[in-house]
Amino acid sequence: MTEWTKKKYNEYYTAYVPWLEDKYLAWFGENKTSYVAKDQLRQTKITGDKNVDAVQDGVAEGVGGQRPAGRLAQQAAGAGE
Repeated sequence: MTEWTKKKYNEYYTAYVPWLEDKYLAWFGENKTSYVAKDQLRQTKITGDKNVDAVQDGVAEGVGGQRPAGRLAQQAAGAGE
């Protein structure tokens, strides 16, 4: 590949992949923040008990749903930091 081709590929990748990720997650009512929060909470199983695991999964769903949806809302939430 030429350097120009690599440069253009990287430009398009950085421009469109975040948008595609946002759209894909939006189809499922998620955004990046809520998806990552849910995923991290799901990976931290304290016990092997299915009842406790079910409670943890419920907490993960609740925590994940607390984030505002949409890129503008995420940027607005980060503006106060």
